[in-house]
Amino acid sequence: MKLSTKGRYAMIALADLAENGPR
Repeated sequence: MKLSTKGRYAMIALADLAENGPR
């Protein structure tokens, strides 16, 4: 499955938020 640039960026942003958000 190939993601578009926006989709990839959104995924990275979500992962980053998941790690940094709760703290």
